[in-house]
Amino acid sequence: MHNTPLVTVIMPVYNTEAYVSDAISSILRQTLTDLELICVDDGSTDRSRIICESYASDDERVCVIAQENSGQGHARNRALDMARGKFIYFMDSDDILLPEALETICSKMIEDKLDLLFFEAHSFGETKGAGEYKRRYSYGDAYSGIELASLLLANGEFVVSPCLYVATADLYRAHNIRFLDEHVKHEDDIFTILTLLHAGRTTCVHRDLYARRYRPGSTMTSFDPVSSVKGAFKTYVELLRRRKSSPATSPLRSSAADEFLNRCKNETVRHFSYCTIPPSRFAEMVGCKDAIERQAAEDVIRTISSMGVRFHVERYLRLIKRELSNAARR
Repeated sequence: MHNTPLVTVIMPVYNTEAYVSDAISSILRQTLTDLELICVDDGSTDRSRIICESYASDDERVCVIAQENSGQGHARNRALDMARGKFIYFMDSDDILLPEALETICSKMIEDKLDLLFFEAHSFGETKGAGEYKRRYSYGDAYSGIELASLLLANGEFVVSPCLYVATADLYRAHNIRFLDEHVKHEDDIFTILTLLHAGRTTCVHRDLYARRYRPGSTMTSFDPVSSVKGAFKTYVELLRRRKSSPATSPLRSSAADEFLNRCKNETVRHFSYCTIPPSRFAEMVGCKDAIERQAAEDVIRTISSMGVRFHVERYLRLIKRELSNAARR
């Protein structure tokens, strides 16, 4: 295969032996064939890596790398450093990409000179409550990232998942956009926020091109409140850190960035409400290491304090709801 495929597809893989063949096959059957697929086995203990390697032996477009279990963020960052494509797409190893997806998306990006393009999805699988990923509003041909961010936030249609957009490799490299390189939930929040804010030309299309599998035990259906708090908090910190070091004209100084900061802080508070740890121990829980992290922790604690008794009532109700949900599954 030549050295510059049009698209690099990045797929972190962890213990999905029952589903990974479907995911890989959906990439190799794309109508756009000028691609490479990088599978990063994240320390699987089942046959996932063997299955990936069998595809690599049959198709030169597939590359498999292995690492100790370090989380999706680390796996995606590692593959991003290796990617050769003009466009980058992130795929989950238990989902399915529709055959025409990459051709549809990349053709529009080339035609309209877009840095970033969002699309839609539907869900299927074994778990109840699986939702759709469809936007109610229509969007124009192209916006700046700041403009589209403001619209999506105002319309309640901002979706974090990196499986629901394609972007140029140049966008990621120009702004050093990375996933949280830690084993936490929400490692992709900062990545998508920075990608959108820094995009020069972007929009959304009403095309359902992705099938998201809901299944017990997946990242989407499992809930770890401590990991969720740490991930949401580290997203808040990283956005604060980048904003502080950016010039006045940076997208990170925009009102859209302000909205994302507030959203990240509120998400941290919401996830913390599922924990039984007292607010006075929040900084200890997230492990503050420097002045910016301590400032961010103080911001979160102040927000909790401003909520007064409402925070504790919401915490109690969420914990009860979670116990009832766990009991129903048993």
